[in-house]
Amino acid sequence: ALTIPLAVVGTAAAMHLLRIPANLISLAGIAVSIGVLLDQAIVLCDNAMHRLRERLGDAPVQGDIRSLLVAPCREIGRPVFFGVVVLVVSFLPVFALGGIEGRMFHPLAWTKTLVMVIAGILTVTVVPALLPTLLRGRIPGEERSWCVRTIAAVYQPVLDALLRRPAAVIAAFLLLVAVAVGTARGLGSEFMPPLDEGMILDMPVTTPRVGIEQAANDLRARDAVLRSFPEVESVVGKAGRAESATDPSPIEMIETVVNL
Repeated sequence: ALTIPLAVVGTAAAMHLLRIPANLISLAGIAVSIGVLLDQAIVLCDNAMHRLRERLGDAPVQGDIRSLLVAPCREIGRPVFFGVVVLVVSFLPVFALGGIEGRMFHPLAWTKTLVMVIAGILTVTVVPALLPTLLRGRIPGEERSWCVRTIAAVYQPVLDALLRRPAAVIAAFLLLVAVAVGTARGLGSEFMPPLDEGMILDMPVTTPRVGIEQAANDLRARDAVLRSFPEVESVVGKAGRAESATDPSPIEMIETVVNL
């Protein structure tokens, strides 16, 4: 549970140190990664509990158990690292997006990548330090859980069948890679339709607390300049807020719709 807030704080700190603008932080990226963030710490804790169960049985966990936790923490450290690498690599196609798609999805990819890296670091540093304090009492066996028994009954035969046929598994993997490479060519325009509405919305900001008369004169001058281009059919400008409570624009904010 501590991994999520620590990873979020670490992501914000990393973005500040890397001079990444704050508007790149995407809450959607964190929301997508919540389950994955917990996986690493859960796997490490589960392995530690499993080894303690093998060593102590039904006896309660008490006293100094640091020496018993060193081996299970080291055992899971490398898989956790490669798990983070796999998840980071899986987002490389998102970084390859360009144009509008890239602007929309790059913040999510950056956020998820930084959160995953920081969560992996916390999993191999903070979590092992907390285990000797938090792992106390009797540790029940995994076979007591009906959920674990059901999943194992389904997963074990499938795993045994795949391990007996490594060539078929590798061939299926290579086929999936080939299909992915073939479909990745159109990835740049997959998420967003082409936008060509034949108009431009220009929203400049003039001097703060400008007078209404000055803003109107500036608006007319701007409209005249924009209308002088042969590609422009008409120009409609607005200064300040409209007659709507949902448009709290100040007088110095101008919105100009240019029809091409």
